[in-house]
Amino acid sequence: PVPRAPAADRHDIAIVGLSIRVAKAADQKAFWNLLAGGRDGFEKYPESRWNHAALLHPERDVLGKTVVRTGAFLDGVDKFDPRYFRISQYEAELMSPEVRLFLESCVEALEDAGYSREYLQARYGGDVAVIVSSMTNEYDLFGFQNMLVRGSLASGSYTGTIPNMVSYFYGFTGPSYFLDTMCSGSATCVHEAVHMLRAGRCKMALAGGVSLLLHPQKLIAVSQEHFTTKTADVIRGYGLGADGTILGEGVGTLVLKTLADAERDGDHIYAVIKG
Repeated sequence: PVPRAPAADRHDIAIVGLSIRVAKAADQKAFWNLLAGGRDGFEKYPESRWNHAALLHPERDVLGKTVVRTGAFLDGVDKFDPRYFRISQYEAELMSPEVRLFLESCVEALEDAGYSREYLQARYGGDVAVIVSSMTNEYDLFGFQNMLVRGSLASGSYTGTIPNMVSYFYGFTGPSYFLDTMCSGSATCVHEAVHMLRAGRCKMALAGGVSLLLHPQKLIAVSQEHFTTKTADVIRGYGLGADGTILGEGVGTLVLKTLADAERDGDHIYAVIKG
């Protein structure tokens, strides 16, 4: 076993792998091109989600209605290959898309870092943490509706299932938990992972977030809470005259190690976290 670095050498944390998927950009290169081109991913709600026109109303405080017209949406949130993850078709059908997408994101991030399941076990013995956040977890409501109306099994997943499925798939034995601080969730997960690595609680960490707009309840709630805009179709959250935000979808994961370990192992280093 490689001895742990002294505490003084654990302060700087390296980002050695990453995965990102947002509206109109399926990977980091496409995301950079989106930003470089000054484009956004906002659009009207896809008909495949629900009959959004039936929910629209010009005023915020009408029960069961929303002023939200647009959002940013991922394509193919219903697509998943359970065989790759050794999950049965039956189990996959009952599992929330947030769990499935974050599982895929972690695989992509670790592949980006150059780590396979076998190497991670041989090199780290499972001493890897997984911390994830999500602000939208309404998929269970569909499961409840299906159970009442159709007499079918209730689908959905606990929020804790999102990181735990990653740990289970890879055989990780480090800390594995869900964290919710609303909009700052992903950044807070990275913050927590940094402190874990500095304290020597794990040798590597996966930190990220996932959010999907799968049920209209979220849009109705944030509209009536005056959280979302009633005038704009593209987000102007901090702009002059802004009257609220617009919700969107995305999933992303960072692979984190101490800088000393990353340099010793010859990892590709995207950036170093010092603060």
